[in-house]
Amino acid sequence: MKKVVIFLFALFNLSSYVFAQSEVSETKEVSAQSTQTEEEGQDQEGFKSNWFIGVGEGAVVNKFKDNWFVGLGPAFQFFSGNPSSGSMFDHANVGIQLHGGKWMTPDFGFRFGFQGASFKDYMKENQSYVSFNCNMMVNAHNLLRGYSENRIWNISPYLGPVFHITDFSKNTHYGFGLLAGLHNTFNMNNIIPYVGDKVFLVFDLSANWSDKEFDHYEKERSDAPTDNGSSNKYESYVTGRGLDGIYTISIGAVYRFPKRGWTSSFIMY
Repeated sequence: MKKVVIFLFALFNLSSYVFAQSEVSETKEVSAQSTQTEEEGQDQEGFKSNWFIGVGEGAVVNKFKDNWFVGLGPAFQFFSGNPSSGSMFDHANVGIQLHGGKWMTPDFGFRFGFQGASFKDYMKENQSYVSFNCNMMVNAHNLLRGYSENRIWNISPYLGPVFHITDFSKNTHYGFGLLAGLHNTFNMNNIIPYVGDKVFLVFDLSANWSDKEFDHYEKERSDAPTDNGSSNKYESYVTGRGLDGIYTISIGAVYRFPKRGWTSSFIMY
């Protein structure tokens, strides 16, 4: 009887072991199939899958009413025509430059402006003109070195289209061109306390390029009368394709409207 009990107990243990091994085997097979399915699913995911985007610490984009500015100053202008005569200083004149704009971030902003009075044309005669421009600006110091409210000097290249009107007295010409320049501002807070953070010194360099009709040379040359086929006063200038330009140096001041400056925070998507 005792032998029968021992035999039955051994048989029960053996059957339990076989059953357990069978379950382990099935579990491994299911796990392997699941892993293979996941790998196949990952392989089947295309280029558009599993993208992500993050934003770290930086300056917050300001409100529409914040960080506006306006500037004014005399402009020393040098005309360069095609054709032209004499040196650059033979075509020098004084005008005025007015501009305003807004910084949307510490790095990027826009500016619109007015420039005008008169310039000395290819015959060294004064011609009246006005120009209106709109430009995108990049604060190179903030972009490359980070924003600093106490930085003494900031340089901001700008570029944009310009609309000009020349010679109001006769043969008024309307045209478009391209304006490029460097907008330099200097913090005056150490020199004029309580004012320097609002009013900055501005040193602006710009180039205004336009078509050859800016100075009316081609039209006046073609319309000039001749006497029995003799040459007129414009014929000594050699014509050719090219651009007219006014190069400007302006020294003035810019006022920053409140709210000024920027708020830094952490943004994460």
